[in-house]
Amino acid sequence: MSLPRDIDECIKQAEQRDGRLYLGAARGLEDSDMSELVRMLNEHPKVIKLELPHNAIETSGAITLSKLQYIKALNLSGNGVGRQGAISLAQNPSIQHLDLSNNNLGAHLVNMPYSEVMAELEPLTRTAKQLTLDLSRNLLSQQFIHQVNRCLAKNNILAAQNEEESAPVHSQEGSSNTTRDTFFKPHSELPAASLHIGSPGSQTKK
Repeated sequence: MSLPRDIDECIKQAEQRDGRLYLGAARGLEDSDMSELVRMLNEHPKVIKLELPHNAIETSGAITLSKLQYIKALNLSGNGVGRQGAISLAQNPSIQHLDLSNNNLGAHLVNMPYSEVMAELEPLTRTAKQLTLDLSRNLLSQQFIHQVNRCLAKNNILAAQNEEESAPVHSQEGSSNTTRDTFFKPHSELPAASLHIGSPGSQTKK
């Protein structure tokens, strides 16, 4: 497939509305379409939200999308971005909300030794910026979630393990070192980076 013929008009309309560009499943976009899309969007700084759910975007396309300069919220749910694609996107300096749900991430890590899992996950979770990362519906086991949480705790990232709209997690705040309940909502603004993982082993088909 290719970008829609009216892509220029779609981008202009997105600029005039709320900065959101939606190119969902009906578009059938592939990795080969991403270079042109990135080039065009990097010329339109008012477009700050890009939704590409349920297309056919894999690792190379995700790496290309990591070159976006102005996008703050990126939805790639229901694609197949792969580990390296996910890492590249998470390290993009402008992206604050990244939805990688239902991308079949994590399945290959389930039976790995802990040290190898940490080596795989560290680049994805090592970030000092504010980032909301949605990894729900990705065939993640309870063991995997536990390992992710340990990795995230090491990097001062708040973790949530439920697919519910909010779930209590604990964080340390202030000089008094007291513990309080913090509620995480997917795609909400948080003072530190955060993660939405989802229920163990859950996945939704494309």
